[in-house]
Amino acid sequence: MGLEFSELLFAIEERYGIFLIDDDWAKIQTVGDLVEVCHDRVRGVSTNWCVYLPAFLDLRRTVRAAADDSKLSVYPHAKITDVLTPDQRRALWRRLPNLDATDSVSLRRPLLLRIALYLMWFSAGAALLFAELGGWTLYMAVFLAIGLVLNLVTRPFKSVPPARLRTFGDVSRRMPLTNINAKKAICADSAALFDDLRPMIAEIVDMREEEISLKSHLVKDLGMG
Repeated sequence: MGLEFSELLFAIEERYGIFLIDDDWAKIQTVGDLVEVCHDRVRGVSTNWCVYLPAFLDLRRTVRAAADDSKLSVYPHAKITDVLTPDQRRALWRRLPNLDATDSVSLRRPLLLRIALYLMWFSAGAALLFAELGGWTLYMAVFLAIGLVLNLVTRPFKSVPPARLRTFGDVSRRMPLTNINAKKAICADSAALFDDLRPMIAEIVDMREEEISLKSHLVKDLGMG
Protein backbone atom coordinates (compact mmCIF):
# COMPACT_ATOMS: atom_id res chain seq x y z
CA MET A 1 0.00 0.00 0.00
CA GLY A 2 1.13 3.54 -0.72
CA LEU A 3 1.24 6.90 0.98
CA GLU A 4 -2.51 7.46 0.66
CA PHE A 5 -3.23 4.23 2.54
CA SER A 6 -0.85 5.18 5.34
CA GLU A 7 -2.47 8.61 5.55
CA LEU A 8 -5.91 6.97 5.76
CA LEU A 9 -4.89 4.60 8.55
CA PHE A 10 -3.37 7.45 10.52
CA ALA A 11 -6.59 9.46 10.13
CA ILE A 12 -8.64 6.46 11.30
CA GLU A 13 -6.45 5.97 14.37
CA GLU A 14 -6.80 9.66 15.14
CA ARG A 15 -10.58 9.64 14.81
CA TYR A 16 -11.43 6.46 16.70
CA GLY A 17 -8.60 6.13 19.19
CA ILE A 18 -7.54 2.69 17.94
CA PHE A 19 -4.23 1.21 16.84
CA LEU A 20 -4.00 -0.78 13.60
CA ILE A 21 -1.13 -3.28 13.60
CA ASP A 22 0.69 -4.84 10.63
CA ASP A 23 -1.52 -7.94 10.78
CA ASP A 24 -4.53 -5.68 10.21
CA TRP A 25 -2.93 -4.13 7.14
CA ALA A 26 -2.51 -7.56 5.54
CA LYS A 27 -6.25 -8.24 5.84
CA ILE A 28 -7.30 -5.05 4.07
CA GLN A 29 -7.84 -5.26 0.33
CA THR A 30 -11.21 -3.55 -0.13
CA VAL A 31 -13.12 -0.78 1.59
CA GLY A 32 -15.33 -3.48 3.12
CA ASP A 33 -12.26 -5.14 4.63
CA LEU A 34 -11.20 -1.80 6.07
CA VAL A 35 -14.62 -1.24 7.61
CA GLU A 36 -14.65 -4.68 9.25
CA VAL A 37 -11.13 -4.35 10.65
CA CYS A 38 -11.93 -0.91 12.07
CA HIS A 39 -15.23 -2.17 13.44
CA ASP A 40 -13.53 -5.08 15.20
CA ARG A 41 -10.82 -2.83 16.61
CA VAL A 42 -13.21 -0.22 17.93
CA ARG A 43 -15.44 -2.84 19.54
CA GLY A 44 -12.49 -4.84 20.82
CA VAL A 45 -10.95 -2.11 22.92
CA SER A 46 -13.45 -2.98 25.65
CA THR A 47 -17.05 -4.07 25.99
CA ASN A 48 -18.43 -0.60 26.57
CA TRP A 49 -15.64 1.45 25.02
CA CYS A 50 -17.81 2.94 22.25
CA VAL A 51 -19.78 4.84 24.88
CA TYR A 52 -16.59 6.45 26.17
CA LEU A 53 -14.96 7.11 22.79
CA PRO A 54 -16.02 10.80 22.58
CA ALA A 55 -14.56 11.41 26.03
CA PHE A 56 -11.32 9.68 25.04
CA LEU A 57 -10.96 11.81 21.90
CA ASP A 58 -11.47 14.95 24.00
CA LEU A 59 -8.92 13.64 26.47
CA ARG A 60 -6.36 12.92 23.76
CA ARG A 61 -6.57 16.50 22.51
CA THR A 62 -6.07 17.71 26.07
CA VAL A 63 -3.11 15.38 26.61
CA ARG A 64 -1.39 16.57 23.45
CA ALA A 65 -1.94 20.18 24.45
CA ALA A 66 -0.51 19.50 27.92
CA ALA A 67 2.51 17.76 26.38
CA ASP A 68 2.83 20.41 23.64
CA ASP A 69 3.04 17.60 21.09
CA SER A 70 0.29 17.41 18.47
CA LYS A 71 1.51 13.99 17.24
CA LEU A 72 1.86 12.29 20.63
CA SER A 73 0.62 8.68 20.56
CA VAL A 74 -2.16 8.31 23.13
CA TYR A 75 -4.05 5.01 23.45
CA PRO A 76 -6.67 3.91 25.99
CA HIS A 77 -4.56 1.06 27.41
CA ALA A 78 -1.40 3.16 27.83
CA LYS A 79 -0.31 4.09 31.35
CA ILE A 80 -0.17 7.82 31.91
CA THR A 81 3.17 7.56 33.70
CA ASP A 82 4.70 5.77 30.69
CA VAL A 83 3.69 8.51 28.25
CA LEU A 84 3.92 11.80 30.16
CA THR A 85 6.66 13.33 32.27
CA PRO A 86 5.82 14.54 35.80
CA ASP A 87 5.53 18.15 34.58
CA GLN A 88 3.26 17.08 31.72
CA ARG A 89 1.04 15.10 34.11
CA ARG A 90 0.63 18.15 36.31
CA ALA A 91 -0.21 20.24 33.24
CA LEU A 92 -2.77 17.63 32.16
CA TRP A 93 -4.46 17.51 35.55
CA ARG A 94 -4.83 21.30 35.53
CA ARG A 95 -6.63 21.05 32.19
CA LEU A 96 -8.92 18.14 32.97
CA PRO A 97 -12.63 18.74 33.52
CA ASN A 98 -14.28 17.55 36.70
CA LEU A 99 -13.89 13.77 36.65
CA ASP A 100 -16.09 12.85 39.58
CA ALA A 101 -17.70 15.36 41.91
CA THR A 102 -18.07 12.75 44.64
CA ASP A 103 -14.45 11.61 44.81
CA SER A 104 -10.96 13.06 44.90
CA VAL A 105 -8.95 12.58 41.73
CA SER A 106 -5.94 14.75 42.51
CA LEU A 107 -2.43 13.61 41.71
CA ARG A 108 -0.41 11.89 44.41
CA ARG A 109 3.18 12.20 45.50
CA PRO A 110 5.60 9.49 44.30
CA LEU A 111 5.73 6.50 46.63
CA LEU A 112 9.27 7.13 47.88
CA LEU A 113 8.43 10.74 48.65
CA ARG A 114 5.32 9.68 50.57
CA ILE A 115 7.37 7.23 52.62
CA ALA A 116 10.01 9.86 53.32
CA LEU A 117 7.31 12.37 54.26
CA TYR A 118 5.73 10.06 56.82
CA LEU A 119 9.14 9.16 58.27
CA MET A 120 10.03 12.82 58.64
CA TRP A 121 6.72 13.64 60.26
CA PHE A 122 6.78 10.83 62.80
CA SER A 123 10.47 11.42 63.51
CA ALA A 124 9.62 15.03 64.29
CA GLY A 125 6.79 13.80 66.51
CA ALA A 126 9.16 11.50 68.38
CA ALA A 127 11.64 14.34 68.86
CA LEU A 128 8.89 16.57 70.26
CA LEU A 129 8.16 14.01 72.98
CA PHE A 130 11.54 14.79 74.48
CA ALA A 131 11.25 18.55 74.04
CA GLU A 132 8.96 19.06 77.09
CA LEU A 133 6.65 21.50 75.32
CA GLY A 134 4.45 21.94 78.34
CA GLY A 135 1.47 19.75 77.72
CA TRP A 136 -0.29 17.35 75.41
CA THR A 137 -2.35 20.07 73.73
CA LEU A 138 0.71 22.07 72.70
CA TYR A 139 2.47 18.91 71.55
CA MET A 140 -0.41 17.96 69.24
CA ALA A 141 -0.65 21.50 67.88
CA VAL A 142 3.05 21.56 66.97
CA PHE A 143 2.92 18.00 65.61
CA LEU A 144 -0.01 18.84 63.32
CA ALA A 145 1.63 22.11 62.27
CA ILE A 146 4.74 20.22 61.17
CA GLY A 147 2.59 17.83 59.17
CA LEU A 148 0.82 20.75 57.50
CA VAL A 149 4.13 22.41 56.58
CA LEU A 150 5.52 19.18 55.13
CA ASN A 151 2.33 18.72 53.11
CA LEU A 152 2.49 22.25 51.69
CA VAL A 153 6.21 22.05 50.90
CA THR A 154 5.88 18.77 48.99
CA ARG A 155 2.61 19.59 47.20
CA PRO A 156 4.39 20.80 44.01
CA PHE A 157 5.91 17.32 43.64
CA LYS A 158 2.56 15.59 43.13
CA SER A 159 2.77 13.79 39.79
CA VAL A 160 1.36 10.26 40.15
CA PRO A 161 -2.26 9.53 39.10
CA PRO A 162 -4.45 7.64 41.59
CA ALA A 163 -4.45 3.85 41.18
CA ARG A 164 -7.92 3.90 39.64
CA LEU A 165 -6.74 6.34 36.96
CA ARG A 166 -3.56 4.65 35.77
CA THR A 167 -4.40 4.62 32.06
CA PHE A 168 -5.89 7.12 29.65
CA GLY A 169 -8.87 4.79 29.29
CA ASP A 170 -9.45 4.97 33.04
CA VAL A 171 -9.53 8.76 32.88
CA SER A 172 -11.89 8.73 29.89
CA ARG A 173 -14.40 6.63 31.80
CA ARG A 174 -14.54 9.26 34.55
CA MET A 175 -15.04 12.21 32.21
CA PRO A 176 -18.46 13.68 31.40
CA LEU A 177 -19.92 11.80 28.43
CA THR A 178 -20.75 13.97 25.42
CA ASN A 179 -21.96 13.25 21.90
CA ILE A 180 -22.53 9.62 22.88
CA ASN A 181 -25.37 8.69 20.57
CA ALA A 182 -23.62 9.45 17.28
CA LYS A 183 -20.45 7.63 18.19
CA LYS A 184 -22.28 4.72 19.75
CA ALA A 185 -24.22 4.19 16.52
CA ILE A 186 -21.04 4.20 14.49
CA CYS A 187 -19.42 1.69 16.82
CA ALA A 188 -22.44 -0.58 16.92
CA ASP A 189 -23.14 -0.76 13.18
CA SER A 190 -20.76 -1.46 10.26
CA ALA A 191 -22.98 0.43 7.82
CA ALA A 192 -22.81 3.55 9.98
CA LEU A 193 -19.05 3.15 10.23
CA PHE A 194 -18.81 2.96 6.44
CA ASP A 195 -20.85 6.16 6.13
CA ASP A 196 -18.44 7.82 8.53
CA LEU A 197 -15.32 6.52 6.76
CA ARG A 198 -16.36 7.18 3.17
CA PRO A 199 -15.87 10.99 3.30
CA MET A 200 -12.39 10.45 4.75
CA ILE A 201 -11.48 8.04 1.95
CA ALA A 202 -12.95 10.31 -0.73
CA GLU A 203 -10.91 13.27 0.47
CA ILE A 204 -7.65 11.32 0.52
CA VAL A 205 -8.06 9.73 -2.93
CA ASP A 206 -9.76 12.83 -4.40
CA MET A 207 -12.94 11.07 -5.54
CA ARG A 208 -16.64 11.59 -5.10
CA GLU A 209 -18.19 9.67 -2.20
CA GLU A 210 -20.69 8.05 -4.55
CA GLU A 211 -17.85 6.35 -6.39
CA ILE A 212 -16.73 4.49 -3.27
CA SER A 213 -18.47 1.28 -2.21
CA LEU A 214 -17.71 -1.56 0.16
CA LYS A 215 -16.46 -3.59 -2.83
CA SER A 216 -14.02 -0.89 -4.01
CA HIS A 217 -10.49 -2.27 -4.14
CA LEU A 218 -8.06 0.08 -2.40
CA VAL A 219 -5.34 -0.36 -5.03
CA LYS A 220 -7.13 -1.22 -8.26
CA ASP A 221 -10.14 1.06 -7.81
CA LEU A 222 -8.93 3.83 -5.50
CA GLY A 223 -5.28 4.03 -6.51
CA MET A 224 -3.80 3.47 -3.08
CA GLY A 225 -0.83 1.68 -4.58
